[in-house]
Amino acid sequence: MNVTGYGISGHKNSFNTGVKIGNYVEDQYGAKLAQESVVCAMNGISEMRAKFVDPQTQQSRETVAPSTDDLTESYVRQNGLSYNLLFPHGPEGKEGKSIDWCTTNQLLHGPAHVQSRSVFENGSSIGLAHIDARNRNDKAVELQKKLAREKRLQQSYMSTTQASSALVRKAS
Repeated sequence: MNVTGYGISGHKNSFNTGVKIGNYVEDQYGAKLAQESVVCAMNGISEMRAKFVDPQTQQSRETVAPSTDDLTESYVRQNGLSYNLLFPHGPEGKEGKSIDWCTTNQLLHGPAHVQSRSVFENGSSIGLAHIDARNRNDKAVELQKKLAREKRLQQSYMSTTQASSALVRKAS
């Protein structure tokens, strides 16, 4: 077998217009396509390059003025909500004086114990006038016990500040 040539089956591929060589038809359709084709200008810019924005010309978040919502959110984060938003106690201007309000911690553990208004579980104020006549004895005994318990707790209570500042005898 004589293998001379370059292409399939060892034959030379010599390209000629309109000539069949082997099983190839050269240039049968190419000339027509070349005549009918529309020439598009190659601008040589890729899609990535066309959409590129120089970071130095682009506005960053810091140079854009913040929205009102962003300003409000940062203010609340730094300073907290106003007292009226957190604790609305009636119409505007009718909240009372600041000495009228205190926290539960101040009420129970403050330096001077604030006397709370004693109230039964049903909401009636403690006092013999509010007790039903049929159960007056039982309720009176219950009332006396409750008042004695509250008085005992009030007298025996000592805050950690008072306890830590009290003088203690050293062990000898």
